[in-house]
Amino acid sequence: MILLTGATGFIGSHTAKALREKGFAVRALVRPQADTQALRSLGVELAIGDIGDAPSLAKACEGIEQVVHLVGIIRELPPKVTFENIHTVGTRNLLAAAKSAGVKKFLYISAIGARSGASARYHQTKWVAEEMVRRCGLEWTILRPSVVFGPGDDFINLLANDLVKAPPFIPVIGTGLNKLQPLWVKDLAEVIAQSIPLGVFNQQTIELGGSEQLTFREILEIIANQLKMRKPFINIPLALVKPAIAFGTAIAPQLLPLTSDQLTMLQEDNITNEKPFSKDFSLVPVTLAEGIKQYL
Repeated sequence: MILLTGATGFIGSHTAKALREKGFAVRALVRPQADTQALRSLGVELAIGDIGDAPSLAKACEGIEQVVHLVGIIRELPPKVTFENIHTVGTRNLLAAAKSAGVKKFLYISAIGARSGASARYHQTKWVAEEMVRRCGLEWTILRPSVVFGPGDDFINLLANDLVKAPPFIPVIGTGLNKLQPLWVKDLAEVIAQSIPLGVFNQQTIELGGSEQLTFREILEIIANQLKMRKPFINIPLALVKPAIAFGTAIAPQLLPLTSDQLTMLQEDNITNEKPFSKDFSLVPVTLAEGIKQYL
């Protein structure tokens, strides 16, 4: 039996489907108010709880052999929903419950860019969580995907709606030359499923990306082409974007398309050393242009 956290989210819903298609028994940690219809239709067992609630985690981990920990946020809603509370404290709570319950393997989904001394707090807290996983004493695997895209994503849809469709021109933040390696969500779900068995990728941290390393501008061009948008591309200097986002964060952060932390990450390359990634996985990654045809 596998315990899956974040199962009602973008990546989690695809992962639950991939695991069930391979015949794995899955239990999903879900909040009381969550929409679980899709999980129920897959035959997923439900455990009501929260990564901030230790008793519910202890119950959810009973009889579990492997944990797939997918819970994460890209935008904070203080005071409770913060990077520290979700990524760091939540992972610590789940690891403690897993160890007490005799779980054998812990699979953690982190992110490319997680490192000591990272500029973005998202990456900082992901790194702290990774370090806890490495020291947990269980068999573990850490997967670090680049930006993930697919139906319902928060990245390509945001770019399409706020940067390509809405303005009279297509704004390119900064130089637009920073590189990303978009990964199709169903390919990530397949990789997670292939990493589940005990002894597979044990004590390994693996970076994952799609088949192409694309600049931010190239990604916007692919989206514009798919949407048949013929607009000029105009570079917006970071010196103008940073204060605008800082001001918006102070006034109405929920209305901003980007947060200051996301802007920080957008200035960095987010690619793997391998192209597309480890040859140990059996799949041919879907390209960005192929994938977005299915939902844009």
